Amino acid sequence: MRLWRRSGPTPGSAPLWIALALEIGAADRWFAVADGMPRLLAALRRLGVPLTVRLDAGAATAPWSATVRAAGHEVAVVPDASWFSGDPLLPTLDAVSAVLGHRPVGWGAPLPTDRDVAAARAAGLHYDTAGEERDTPQQRLVAGSPWVTLATTARWPADGHARLLRLIDHLEATATPDHPRHLVLALDAGPGGRVLAEPDLAHLMDRLDRLEQAWFTRQDHLAKALSGWITVPSMAGSHLANLETE
Repeated sequence: MRLWRRSGPTPGSAPLWIALALEIGAADRWFAVADGMPRLLAALRRLGVPLTVRLDAGAATAPWSATVRAAGHEVAVVPDASWFSGDPLLPTLDAVSAVLGHRPVGWGAPLPTDRDVAAARAAGLHYDTAGEERDTPQQRLVAGSPWVTLATTARWPADGHARLLRLIDHLEATATPDHPRHLVLALDAGPGGRVLAEPDLAHLMDRLDRLEQAWFTRQDHLAKALSGWITVPSMAGSHLANLETE
């Protein structure tokens, strides 16, 4: 098997930018932690590719989450039922940071209002993710500064394996250096972080490995590239040049 073309914090000239993500919520968390996530992490470790693990507050403060972070993967926080009720954002991030030894910078769900974005930014977050399936990231101005919402595939699709393969084919066919394509591929195949079963997972890994010019990264590095924290020559002519305001 060939090495994947690129991984790391910057895309270089790659026309296809892909972040791999696994979300683990309260439902069936035991299954994800005991089976699905270890299988996925082992597959990615063999190829030297990072992952973003999206965890609710309970999972993010579990001791094993620090192991995920120590292996070079990102931990992003997703809301529970009480998110922003009574402003729990700061205490939640503080608790997660104490376990990880690193403050999360990503919110694994949409922030619907400018007030929510402002609160997240004040807490040290830099991006959120779309609440519905999209293949194009969005950027809007909030208080004069850009905020990135990452595009992501749907969680728990009924035909998840075949659907991801079709989407990868489409992205590869349409990505160019002047107009790179950017997407978060959600590897959840069911509630609670159920990863694609073998041999579907191996098949998907092989298909990604055959991409000739792709940057495989974490959500935080993808958001950083999209927000202009690093220089991306093609950005001026892309859809991100037209900022949305609210």
